Amino acid sequence: FRASELKVPDMEYQLIYTICALSLRIGDQTQCQSFMSVLDKRKSDLEQLAKEDPNVKTISVEKWIEKIKGMWTDREDPDLWKH
Repeated sequence: FRASELKVPDMEYQLIYTICALSLRIGDQTQCQSFMSVLDKRKSDLEQLAKEDPNVKTISVEKWIEKIKGMWTDREDPDLWKH
């Protein structure tokens, strides 16, 4: 993840979100938690970088973390996958 050459981090975060959603959909909560921790770690890394460089922003990773955590919270809701 860190060594990726993709120049658009938001796409990486979206991919992690998609993996989390698929993991939850197939009932693999452990895998979902694993990928959630990847984004949490990335956010921590960015927060450290932002202390040195005010141009470093965490808003994008925070957006995807919130989406994943919302899905995680609702994982037992039978209507989660209706749309």
